[in-house]
Amino acid sequence: MRESVPAHFSVGTLPAFAFALLAAATPCVLHLLGQPLAMAACVALAATVALKFEAQAYILVLTANIFQNLFVTALSPNFSDIAEVEPLKLYSVVTTGVVWFVLAARFWFRPQAHSALTRRIVKASTVILALASVYYVFGLAINPRSATIYMRNVAIPIFLLQSFMLIASRQPLRVPQYVSAALTAVIVCGYLELLAPDAWFTLINGWTYFSLSYAQRLTSPQEISAAAREGVVITGYLDYTATAFLNSPLFADLNLKVQRLLGPNFHPISFGYLLASLIAFAAAHRRYGLTFLALPLLFMTNAKGPITLALFTLVFQEAARRRHETLAVVGLAAALAIYGVLALLTGLSSGDYHVLGLIGGLNGFLQNPIGHSLGDGGNLSVADFATIDWSKFQNAGAADIAVESAVGVMFYQLGVAAFVVVAVYLWLIRQTWRLFTLTRAPSLAFSVAAISTTLVNGFFQEEAWFSPLSLGLALGLTGLSLGAADRALALASGEARTPETSRPHNREAFARPLSQPAQA
Repeated sequence: MRESVPAHFSVGTLPAFAFALLAAATPCVLHLLGQPLAMAACVALAATVALKFEAQAYILVLTANIFQNLFVTALSPNFSDIAEVEPLKLYSVVTTGVVWFVLAARFWFRPQAHSALTRRIVKASTVILALASVYYVFGLAINPRSATIYMRNVAIPIFLLQSFMLIASRQPLRVPQYVSAALTAVIVCGYLELLAPDAWFTLINGWTYFSLSYAQRLTSPQEISAAAREGVVITGYLDYTATAFLNSPLFADLNLKVQRLLGPNFHPISFGYLLASLIAFAAAHRRYGLTFLALPLLFMTNAKGPITLALFTLVFQEAARRRHETLAVVGLAAALAIYGVLALLTGLSSGDYHVLGLIGGLNGFLQNPIGHSLGDGGNLSVADFATIDWSKFQNAGAADIAVESAVGVMFYQLGVAAFVVVAVYLWLIRQTWRLFTLTRAPSLAFSVAAISTTLVNGFFQEEAWFSPLSLGLALGLTGLSLGAADRALALASGEARTPETSRPHNREAFARPLSQPAQA
């Protein structure tokens, strides 16, 4: 089937993007007047958009998750301690949750108004939320704060998948145009940070944010002794973000140091995943100029997982585009297997923290297969991460708790229920690939590779599954792609498709390819 020709920004894309930026900034600014006022405004904005401007709801959610920390940083001079700043980061979570709640409530009120595919995916992914909720209840009794954080980490990717699929299955969207606009803004931020860091961090009050964020690290005995052991001299805030090239023993002999980019979300790994997904998605829709502009920024995040995600996804979706389906699937599976085994072997030989944490998590699972409860284990459950004695773990060959590995943390916390979580994600990949073979929609090929690679990255990186911009963004874009393809199939089969009309339970549309691909 023919592929659509990439379009320029639509008239409505940039205004919607601008409104979303304003909506993301509003609760942060109102927080200065009081958190109740800010929370009320955040809920009201998100609910209004979800109810009255459904087609723009995904733009609001993605924009809040990508750019909110820019506004948080800009407002940091109004606070004297990093603990006072952290609540401002909650508003993107609230925005995501409120939009999901409105759309999910509408779905469960009339599930028959949606296709069989949509119902299956929403119901299957809800199983993950249900299991996590059970373990969350037990976690509240042990560590309420950590349990809540990890409940959020598990839920956000599912919220994005479900809400975005529901939107795209009901509304005609211009997702590639929005991704182009967002990626352009991210590229501008990235190159300003790369080429003029002093001016950039002065402009957004980044130095003030750093002074609050690193205040304890500058005087921490553990940090000082660790830096001394590694021969590191801290002369400024950015020294904390400088690491060896790809942070891998494979390149240790090069003695290269890379100043990692933080991006608009102020986290190098999350920024890497953001770039990787947007780069691959843009390439799937032939926005090659943006792809090549963003690739140098991706490498400057110095994050192996996101770089692997981008490279594997770019190759896979190009092979799939050329109708080499078997080669694409077998090649991706082989590449992920080799990558995983290599990362495990090199990690074992070098005492890599991520591999030690993975083994610690799996050991904890074997000792208690039922699970320790949500929030018991994981990087964010440790009161002071700098106090972890990694040399002790290296000598023992494993950590004594699940850290630095999403897979280790998931099995440590959820026990055997983690198998269900993994099974649902694998089932989702299969459904997405099946729909790609029917529609040839390029973003569905992106989704197959992006989810698969991110799941494997989760063995060696906690952020891979638990950052909204890693697995969350991949599942969000997948939801948009699945919903758009599902809607297009309904139209191709002659069904009326509007937000007000119901759809039959069964359709023959999935039995034949489209004549035109879905926009998403």
